[in-house]
Amino acid sequence: MDIRQSTNMNKIKNYIGAAVLGVTVMVIPSCSDTWDEHYGTKGENATSTTATLWDIISEDSNYSYFKEIAEKSTFYRDQEHPQVGYTFKDLLQGSMVTTVWVPTNDALTTSEYNNWLNLAETKGYTVQQQFMANSIALWRQTAIGGGSMVDTITMMNGKKMVFDKKALTMQGVNIDPENKNITASNGILHVVDKPLPFKYNLYEFLKDEENAKANNMMKFHNFL
Repeated sequence: MDIRQSTNMNKIKNYIGAAVLGVTVMVIPSCSDTWDEHYGTKGENATSTTATLWDIISEDSNYSYFKEIAEKSTFYRDQEHPQVGYTFKDLLQGSMVTTVWVPTNDALTTSEYNNWLNLAETKGYTVQQQFMANSIALWRQTAIGGGSMVDTITMMNGKKMVFDKKALTMQGVNIDPENKNITASNGILHVVDKPLPFKYNLYEFLKDEENAKANNMMKFHNFL
């Protein structure tokens, strides 16, 4: 190969490299972009407010139980891998766009509240799956007219729940009509009159020690 051929080949490689880099830059979001810019909704659900979901929750004493549980609940990537130093407080004040169904303090008994707090220290993944991630879904989920009035929503724990916008219920739980569609910079908040129900699959049911004991299934529980 002579010098001119070598030079031409190098030019072609450079052009290809530049083209690939250009496509990559267009596909991969900039580090400065927020989740809202890429995954949030536009139009009637867009918001210019600067208050985060966490700001709204922490500033209202009616949500103090939920707030304290969120502060103590470590986020788990999976059952064996907690995200050390990162809690649901961090998630709700971050840029990820979510919708949260928040039970008021009246929706939880003191016993239930203390139980979740204690479990957050000893069985954090259980609290995530059965309470915190069971109350949160990705994107903005609003109870407004237009489109389907009944949607099936996938929660952060993978559970599917029925969001009835006309009846103002989430999986049969009542949404406060005076406190729905509360808009934050990173999502939407709905206030509910009790925690959303957690639906066990068979594996989760057997893994839960209390369920296994109550149903004489400790042999299966210990095996799992």
